[in-house]
Amino acid sequence: MSSPRDVVITGIGLVSSLGEGPDAHWQKLTRPGVEPVLDATRFAPYTIHPLPEIDWNLQIAKRGDQRQMETWQRLGTYVAGLALDDAGIKGNDELCATMDMVVAAGGGERDEAVDSAILA
Repeated sequence: MSSPRDVVITGIGLVSSLGEGPDAHWQKLTRPGVEPVLDATRFAPYTIHPLPEIDWNLQIAKRGDQRQMETWQRLGTYVAGLALDDAGIKGNDELCATMDMVVAAGGGERDEAVDSAILA
């Protein structure tokens, strides 16, 4: 029996310095001797994990929308599209209208009260 608080994960959208998609990550993370992808020069003295090349057009159709978003917002929107693709429901407007989607992306501060409520 389902309740309004049930959580079902049907698709995963993932982009990191290791690549794009769960398959790319699995292949790299299960390889012996895998090393993190780091860039210590671009924002010296800080070391970052750089993103791979991303064709934002694959998940964010309107260039105007892309221009209005900061990188972390584009990234969240992009991986949400990947998750919908992975679940096989991208473009199913009727189904998408009945669901909530949670996107976790860096770039903003955490709201610990909201995080605690979600975990509870």
